[in-house]
Amino acid sequence: MNQQKRFISTVIIAIVVIFAGAAIYTTLIKKSPENTQAPADTQSGLNGIFELNKKEPGTKLYYSEKLGVGFTYVPTPAYIPNPTSNPAFTITEQGNKIYMHATGQNPETGQSIEVFTKDPKISLEQAITDQFLKGYNPADCFVKTYNYEQRFPNYVSAGIAFSDPNNGWWQNPDKCPKNYSETNGIQYFLMNKDVPDKFLFLKLGQDSRTSDGTPTTTNHGPDWSNSIQILK
Repeated sequence: MNQQKRFISTVIIAIVVIFAGAAIYTTLIKKSPENTQAPADTQSGLNGIFELNKKEPGTKLYYSEKLGVGFTYVPTPAYIPNPTSNPAFTITEQGNKIYMHATGQNPETGQSIEVFTKDPKISLEQAITDQFLKGYNPADCFVKTYNYEQRFPNYVSAGIAFSDPNNGWWQNPDKCPKNYSETNGIQYFLMNKDVPDKFLFLKLGQDSRTSDGTPTTTNHGPDWSNSIQILK
């Protein structure tokens, strides 16, 4: 009788353990990022926001759920004269950066978007000053707002400029933040006023990597950076 009771108890415990294990496994699977997919309506919504239906065939949409930033791009531009020496482009996300770079090459050799957080109550200019210009003499460098014609409403842009107009960017390597000040290439800060708790730093250099897929009669449409949007 005692052996029978022990056997029944063992079976009951085994059943409880199996069900408990199944419940834990199911919970972990549901919470695992690798097993979480964006609903179809979410992807459809992003396609609409970035107007993918108005872009050239083959245009890709990249959106980082973690960083809340996205854009459209043509991975293999038709205007590339020599595909062998100018390969297609790849997107790589590392930490708070998104790189647009030649496939097979170091991401850091390409263009980039760097994402920063800020106090939503302060302006883009104040955020740049607080995060990049502490310890620098305002007589040497300052924040300058740009009048770039932004494609989207409520977007503002700015850069770190030099106070002395007679000195070019190459003459002020130690007086202003080296990697975030004006250079002979295109780089600037960008913010969406509708998402006031973050801003971007775009490092685009001198040459356009690829277009944003907008149809054009020329061999190269608007740069991919033209489509960048901050959504959250």
